[in-house]
Amino acid sequence: MLFRSWVRTNLNFNVDASFQVFETNIRMLGGLLSAFHCVGERRLLDLAVDLANRLLVAFTKSPTGIPYRFVNLRTGAVSGPQTNLAETGTYIAEFGFLSELTGDRRYYNAAKRALQAAFQRRTSLNLLPFAIHAETGQFLNRTATIGPPADSFYEYLFDGWQLFRDADLKSWYDTLTAAIVRRQAETVNGRLWFRQVDAFTGQTVSRTQSELAAFYAGLLAQGGDVTRGRSVQIGRASCRERV
Repeated sequence: MLFRSWVRTNLNFNVDASFQVFETNIRMLGGLLSAFHCVGERRLLDLAVDLANRLLVAFTKSPTGIPYRFVNLRTGAVSGPQTNLAETGTYIAEFGFLSELTGDRRYYNAAKRALQAAFQRRTSLNLLPFAIHAETGQFLNRTATIGPPADSFYEYLFDGWQLFRDADLKSWYDTLTAAIVRRQAETVNGRLWFRQVDAFTGQTVSRTQSELAAFYAGLLAQGGDVTRGRSVQIGRASCRERV
């Protein structure tokens, strides 16, 4: 109750500073929406709307729909066009839920357009390099990975499908997942692993992987591929045991 009281009377997003759109969305906007979902206090929703409107300019000022990395919450000035898949596509859950609560489709449409902008630029192998330029839409590297800074892009595609039953999101998820499984999956001693590859040629770039890529086991299972998900999980567990 004390925290809610502080938020109700003190939280103000009219701040003359640049905020990272991705982090502000998943932590601040997501937190406000979760709190509103739990307690139903209108002030929390009003704050969420205010914050989302300030973040929205990162999308609407971009010529491609891919959001800038930073936005000044007071002035609306945007910066950071050199971005990545995670910071491009990790919005549909929060923005979509806000659209459902308010009836304002701008939030959902902006988040979906960003996902689509990246998907439409996939290589001929149906893979996505992880770095992209918000203003030009050009990829800034060649490496495809399931780990950061690409990871939550794939999560949010499937989450968007589960939450809103948008068939486009499911189709994009299926297309990219099929390519990842075909081009990046590798089985060693009966254990499944996903290497990093050149998104244009499919050639192996690296077999190292961040611990943050552990989410992919659950995502595969969530998407119906329980067998591969289990194999990835078992493989990662055995690696931890050896360490």
